[in-house]
Amino acid sequence: VNDQYVFKILQEMYAKYEKYLDELESYKPDIHTMFDVGCGMALIVLEAQSRGWEAYGCDISRNTIDFVSRRLRIPNLEVAEFAFKPERSEYFDLVMFNDSLEHVPDPLAQLQIAHQQMKSGGILSLRVPNCRSPLAGWLQEFYYDPPFHLWGFNRDSIRQLTETAGFNVLRIKSGGF
Repeated sequence: VNDQYVFKILQEMYAKYEKYLDELESYKPDIHTMFDVGCGMALIVLEAQSRGWEAYGCDISRNTIDFVSRRLRIPNLEVAEFAFKPERSEYFDLVMFNDSLEHVPDPLAQLQIAHQQMKSGGILSLRVPNCRSPLAGWLQEFYYDPPFHLWGFNRDSIRQLTETAGFNVLRIKSGGF
């Protein structure tokens, strides 16, 4: 695989993330701090930093974080699970889980940590697969085979989970970015 091909793919992903952050800013125009849990390639963190936000990310994959830090030179990334840090109490305007919450052993605990880390009036953004989607039904033989997905969520269960963690649900939307 050549670098130009990879760069093109990353540009396409990055353009989606630009629109995604634009949408989040429509709910809260004064975002200054954010944390991306399960950041993977950290392209959302990169886009947020380009907007002047203080943006952080964590991922459990040391290889991914090392690669992204080295090749894309994105600061504020850590190899870790999302954990409460007292210095970050009520610190973030935005906390996001993009295709990561379904992989953690205790989603409620993760959302409670997010709630503690967020400023009053902050935004939680979740992107999880819908376990009632046609694709999930078609792939069900391995869809919930750990470590692929530990949890399956649908509109009702994600609403209940986020409300139990202390959040008010503004919107639930189906589909991708």
